[in-house]
Amino acid sequence: MNRLFAFVSALAAVAMPVAAAEIITEAPAGQSVKYYADMQTFDNTFGFMGEYHTTQSIIFAEDGSVYFPNMLMRNTMPAYVKGTYDRKANTITVEAGQQVFFFPNVKIPVGLYSLDAEGLAGSSETVLYDRPLVFDVLDDGILALRSSEEFPMFGICNSNNSEEVYALAKDLRFIPVENVDNNLTFFTSTYLSDNTTTTTTASGYRENDDIIWIQGLVPKYPSSWIKVERFGEDFIIKSFQVMKYMSTEDPIVAAALNTDNNAMFQMIVQVDPESLEMSIGNEIFRLGNIMPDGSGSFEIYQKYDNISLTPREFTSSKPAAPSFVRYSKPNSAGETEFVFDSFAKDTDGELLVTSQLYFRMYIDGAPYTFTTAQYRWLDEDMALVPYNFNNYNVFSIGGNDKERRWVYLRNLPAGTETIGVELVYLINGTEQTSDRLVYDIAAGKADTVLGIEDVIEDSDAPAVYYDMQGLRIEHPVAGRLYIRVAGDKATKVMMK
Repeated sequence: MNRLFAFVSALAAVAMPVAAAEIITEAPAGQSVKYYADMQTFDNTFGFMGEYHTTQSIIFAEDGSVYFPNMLMRNTMPAYVKGTYDRKANTITVEAGQQVFFFPNVKIPVGLYSLDAEGLAGSSETVLYDRPLVFDVLDDGILALRSSEEFPMFGICNSNNSEEVYALAKDLRFIPVENVDNNLTFFTSTYLSDNTTTTTTASGYRENDDIIWIQGLVPKYPSSWIKVERFGEDFIIKSFQVMKYMSTEDPIVAAALNTDNNAMFQMIVQVDPESLEMSIGNEIFRLGNIMPDGSGSFEIYQKYDNISLTPREFTSSKPAAPSFVRYSKPNSAGETEFVFDSFAKDTDGELLVTSQLYFRMYIDGAPYTFTTAQYRWLDEDMALVPYNFNNYNVFSIGGNDKERRWVYLRNLPAGTETIGVELVYLINGTEQTSDRLVYDIAAGKADTVLGIEDVIEDSDAPAVYYDMQGLRIEHPVAGRLYIRVAGDKATKVMMK
């Protein structure tokens, strides 16, 4: 199948999308349902890779149409394809050939097609298959793509040449997120990397007796999932599970590495089937993150030894407040960089489950929403941003403990005075919010604001004043509106 990808990298490097009537860049109004997408995607270096539990939102419109995000190469080809929901048959049908991209410099339209056993999209170079993609809607809400011996795969390819396939996959299914999130077990995770032992958190659940899913097993990519599956009497992790796609669509995958740093096909996991306690890695195998190097081999980025997962009960607690790192003025494209640190710990320094942690931004004291209209790289509007969410166009994660967050705000209103951020912890049906970090742009100063709900009742305590952006004011000015907090009472007052 190597010939199928001969020139896609060169095209992707020089081409930019253009508006086209056939390309659906924005789904219409409808019910948005979150799913985890699972499939096997193909790469020239690794062969078929497990791409598991990527979060996607599917839109169900009132007229029975269904809009799926483009299923492959979504970093460079953001678009939707339209399906039709037949509720009597419990199927969703996506017609073949729907355009998801256009290479303007070479005038190549790109569409979605069923692929035959050879990985081709047509019976000849110019005759493409019109076989639709049909999803069965199962009783548990899972959408499972039908396949056959003749058509085992699907892909995106040149709509004028069936042999130019840019990406292909098989075994696609969409699992409702609520099916997973309502059945989670939380763990403390300990691992050795670069001669340093680190403890963090992870989440997981058992799909059945043979499959266990773990989120956060690979510390570099805490939002990614690893599939642990039974093989005979043992549980194993198969190599080449996708952790992330770079902006160039090159995959970074988790793989079993031996002592010579060769990638093996799998590694054994010691699992207690009752408690789900696990240990991974030994003197022979370790888990690593690797990426194709362009010559048929790979580069190694991280290696993890002696991974252990211990189930633990986590209780609700207040997150520690974020701390300010940097603010950069809007650039010529209207992009403002705001950088802060937010360790996944509570105010007592205890670990929080990162999959249950979020952050919320504020502009001039008002909650801010990252909309798809302003941030076209997002699948849905986001007011609460998952702590582990990493999208290089909007949010990036870094730091030794993955505590640093780069946020790229676009086209903020002229005269914006403050930018704020707080952490939100949602666990066991309880929400707790950190104190808010607020940066005053004009003053070039950051401050942490105590939430009004945290003020301790004390009838003898002196009144404390906050401005409308939540900043504490030591010397209120006459004629301005403030929030006055005295004991357990907070009121808006105009200073005289």
